[in-house]
Amino acid sequence: MMLVYDRRIVQLRGSEPAAEILLNKVDLENAEFNVESQHRQAILGKFHQVKEYELILMALRRGEEHLYPSEDVVRLTPDDAGRIADLMSSIDPEIWGRIIKNERITASMDRTLWFGIFSDGKLVSLGNATVTDIASNMGAVATHGSSRNRGYATSIVSALLREMLKANDLAPIHVLKDNAPARRVYEKVGFRPYRNYLFGFTEPS
Repeated sequence: MMLVYDRRIVQLRGSEPAAEILLNKVDLENAEFNVESQHRQAILGKFHQVKEYELILMALRRGEEHLYPSEDVVRLTPDDAGRIADLMSSIDPEIWGRIIKNERITASMDRTLWFGIFSDGKLVSLGNATVTDIASNMGAVATHGSSRNRGYATSIVSALLREMLKANDLAPIHVLKDNAPARRVYEKVGFRPYRNYLFGFTEPS
C-alpha cells in the first residue's frame, strides 16, 4: 500500500518487491516519507539527497495509561499559531523548521487538539493530537530547553492521551529512536515500543 498526500508525503507499507513497483509510479521533486525499515534501499534508490531518521512507533491501549494531570495545561487556539511555530522551529529547525508554518498550524486546529503550558506569558511546552471516532494519533510534543525536567511534557502527553482514549482504545505516537528523553516521557505514561520505521525527506540538490 502506498499513500501520497499533498503531492509530498509518501506512506509506504508492504513487501519489498511491491514497494519498488509502487515507488516507480511516484514522480515527486520534493518528498517526505514514512516507510517500513525494510524499504530503506528502495527509498535511497528512488530519491537522491535523502535525509533519513529512524523512528519508533509506540502504542498504548486503554487501561495501560498512567496519567499525570496538571492545571497548567491549556487548550491552544489559532491566536497561538505563531508561538507554536516559533517554539517548534527553535527546538528542531531541521525537521520542524521546514514544515511548521503559521498557516498550516491554524488550518489544522479544526481537526487537531493543541495543548500548551505557559510560563511568565511565554509558551514553553506544547503537544498535539488528531482525535477522531475512527482513530487517533499523537503528533508533536516539544518543550523549550530552559523549561525541561519540570514535568511539562508529561503533563501535556497526559492531557492529550486522556482525550484520545475517550474516543479510541488505542493511542499511537512516533518518536525518533535516538530521542531518549522523549521515549522516557512516553514510557512513563504507559507507551511501549511497537515497530520501527524510517522517516525522512529529500533535500535540494
